[in-house]
This record gives sequence, structure tokens and C-alpha cells, in this order.
Amino acid sequence: MSIDFEVPAEAKAIREKVRQWVHDECIPAEKELDTKPLEEVLGKLRKKARAGPVVPIRAEGIWRHGAGPARQRAGADGAR
Repeated sequence: MSIDFEVPAEAKAIREKVRQWVHDECIPAEKELDTKPLEEVLGKLRKKARAGPVVPIRAEGIWRHGAGPARQRAGADGAR
């Protein structure tokens, strides 16, 4: 019996969305830290992140078991 180490397509899609979020939002925000306070910069990023999840609510793993903000927003069963 062999073990399949292939990353599932859904996980690859999530990885790409997170990579794009970091590229489009986080890196430019980091440059703002030269002139703005950390809390102001983080506040804007948090607001954008909460407006639409990068990672689907139904994602498995640690987020599904209560360790992430998506579960807090969605409710105990993960449904919106």
C-alpha cells in the first residue's frame, strides 16, 4: 500500500489565494509602516480580511476545530 503525498487541488487553490493576498495586501501594507502606526495598518488589513475569507469556512484542520476567526464568525458548525 502506498501513501499519496499529492497536495489536493482545493489545498493548492487555497495556497494560491493566500499567496496572492500576501502579495496584493500584506506587502504593500508593510511599506506603510514607515509612516503609519502598526495598529492603523493592521486595522485596515483585518477589516479587508474579515470582509471576505481567503480560506473557505469549511476548511479542515486546525481552523475547523476552533482555532481560527472564521469559526467564531460562522458559528460552531461552520455554517454561515
